[in-house]
Amino acid sequence: MSPKKSLVPSLIFLLILAACSPAIVPAAAPFEVQATSTKAPADQTTAPTVEATSPPTSTPAEEPVYPYYLPLATKPDVPPRALDGVTAQIDWVYLDESRVSFHYTISGLDWPRGTTSDAMSVRVTSAAIPDTAYSGAGSWGNTPVEGGVMSGTIDQLLKDAALDASKYPNVHLRVDIPVEGPAQVGTFRFEFDVPVLDGIRMENLDHTVVANDVSMTLQSLTLNPSHAEALICFEMPSAVDWGLTASTITIAGREYPFSGGGLAQTPDGKYIEVTDSERCNNIGFDIPHDESASSLTLTVPKLLASVPEVVTLDRVQMANERLAESGIEIDYENIDHGGNIVILKQPEGMEDVEIYPLVWDAMSEQYEGPWVFAVDLPR
Repeated sequence: MSPKKSLVPSLIFLLILAACSPAIVPAAAPFEVQATSTKAPADQTTAPTVEATSPPTSTPAEEPVYPYYLPLATKPDVPPRALDGVTAQIDWVYLDESRVSFHYTISGLDWPRGTTSDAMSVRVTSAAIPDTAYSGAGSWGNTPVEGGVMSGTIDQLLKDAALDASKYPNVHLRVDIPVEGPAQVGTFRFEFDVPVLDGIRMENLDHTVVANDVSMTLQSLTLNPSHAEALICFEMPSAVDWGLTASTITIAGREYPFSGGGLAQTPDGKYIEVTDSERCNNIGFDIPHDESASSLTLTVPKLLASVPEVVTLDRVQMANERLAESGIEIDYENIDHGGNIVILKQPEGMEDVEIYPLVWDAMSEQYEGPWVFAVDLPR
């Protein structure tokens, strides 16, 4: 991407986020394409007979790549480590100003099939990335043991502006992978350098849009190769915990949904209270890298209020009325400090993971917009 730039409001509008968002799931290690021979048999003297076939009626869909930023990952220059017949290796690592992620494989385990180790115990540290730089968002996961092999992916998001690629173009990482399960193996330690991919940072945008008598201002936007984050401040239509989780971002013709965020300080450093007349939110989007993109559109179609800890029958009924056209019906089980969505009916082929966001949306109080921000990206 182009070097980091600071743009004034007259140069650009802004905003970020995503639907059809490529899920971050534990990924297999990058594969190599095996060479195949094209040499003809030695005794072939005539051209082979080829039967005519009908042309395909459609182009096969491209196989998705998981995680979506894998094409930008690197293989670190670090050898495998071995402990008591068990071997660990780092398959790939990815680092930009908003994310640190890596994949590893453990082989030689004599554990029963289907057992696993706690990925949450894996640690990554660096002098360039203090503990306070991590946002707390991300994913940790190990696959169940199969044939003595277990693999895992760690994906952690960094706070906005916590890592500066111009200051740290390369970062030294230390990765500690404890392997404990049916039997304790020990901790594998790796140390290696990895390049930091930079992004675009646009500050002091102050671009304001008014819809349905509510003013909303895009204050800043950061666009990294794997993630976008915007700071938006808006007037509160009422003393309700309104948020921007319905936001989407459209770039290169594809729309991506909100992937995370929360309350932020106002530009003058004030902390937000529900009773305040204005609030500011950081909103993030997981967006695949597209260096050719020259613009994006950030849309807040509506404000959504947070769902209360105890969900009433009236709220479940409201959600089902809203979901009826989608062929979804749900119930809700309240438990201590939360609850469980129970899916009673769903369209054929629709996965539960696709349904849950629709359900939370349907159970929320809503204040219609839309607020639309068009952003020209520096080249």
